[in-house]
Amino acid sequence: AVVSTQSGHYGRDLMSKGKVDDALPLIMWLANQRNENGGFRSSQDTVIGLQALSRFAALTNAEMIEKTDLVILIGKGSKYFDRIRIKGQNKLSTKEVHLHNGPGKYKIRWTGYGTAFVQLISTYHISSKEYEKVFMLEARGG
Repeated sequence: AVVSTQSGHYGRDLMSKGKVDDALPLIMWLANQRNENGGFRSSQDTVIGLQALSRFAALTNAEMIEKTDLVILIGKGSKYFDRIRIKGQNKLSTKEVHLHNGPGKYKIRWTGYGTAFVQLISTYHISSKEYEKVFMLEARGG
């Protein structure tokens, strides 16, 4: 938790000095630390981390206000099955793609100009026919 908080503070400091390029590797690392709900390990880490990420988004948005034009392709194997277009007017909205093609190696390809944050969330359930007893409850009438 201490590493995340310190890194978030450092990233915020770099960006407050206008050093977006210097902050990029740290921002990429920080974004990689997010959990599936968008937060971090603790409440303090979440506050500092999201402040750093939002400051980065604000700075890059200001620099590329009219220049953003990205095409992101999402695929598996040799084929692409989804395409997202990001332009100036929709770049601050969230796009979501559900991967219904089962397990495997997915790929993301992008062309164009701008900044995009891509996050993959993977969940799975293991079902078993044998269940281990966790507790036992017995009720007796009086």
